[in-house]
Amino acid sequence: NATLNIKNSSDGLSDEGEIGAIEFEGNDGSTNRAGVMSKIVARYSDTGSGDAIDGSANEGGSLGFFTSIATSVGGSQTLAEKMRIENNGNVGIGVSSPYNLLHIRKSAVSGSDSHDDDLLVIEENGDHCNINMISDTGSYLMWSDATRNVANINYQHSSGEMGFTAETRFEFNKDLKVTSGVSEEPAIIIENTNSDTTAGELLFFKNTTDEANGDDLGNIRFNGINSAGSQKNYLQ
Repeated sequence: NATLNIKNSSDGLSDEGEIGAIEFEGNDGSTNRAGVMSKIVARYSDTGSGDAIDGSANEGGSLGFFTSIATSVGGSQTLAEKMRIENNGNVGIGVSSPYNLLHIRKSAVSGSDSHDDDLLVIEENGDHCNINMISDTGSYLMWSDATRNVANINYQHSSGEMGFTAETRFEFNKDLKVTSGVSEEPAIIIENTNSDTTAGELLFFKNTTDEANGDDLGNIRFNGINSAGSQKNYLQ
């Protein structure tokens, strides 16, 4: 098969040292819009602790993908790296040192770092970090092991309902807040959809080995907003 070979025989290149590039150049008739519009750059890459290419582990080659954009009418385009494929296979969009298999960064969050268990990292500083699932029927966020869909969070477009499904149960380690953005009153409904006769139950459980006489095991409180705009407990 025919092969395009770009070879760099230089010695002593360090981490991030450029091996070669493929550039895409154009001219739209404006001096501000002439030149390299996009390019692919191959670099030496060390994803370990060192920065010298010396034959040690974690060394190899990475690819950087550059595109350009003009931010004003008649302005010149700015060429910048938008995506990186590291030598270990990690892909970064908006980040040159991706933490894991896919790392998407709009802006860096101070103190963030990589974790081996993370396959997908989405990062944004100073604003909401959203994942938007668009469907005219419904969407599922699904968990599977050897069995598909052992748990999921789902939304049904036709009814506007959000569901939580698991083989056993869902647990919330802090508050569960139920709100309604429509005219209907928010409600917690406990329903057994199996064909057996087991009834649903609301269980208050205090997990402690140091229980004492008079300890509260659980409470149902009725709170409201008073005239000062503060939350107040009216009934318990």
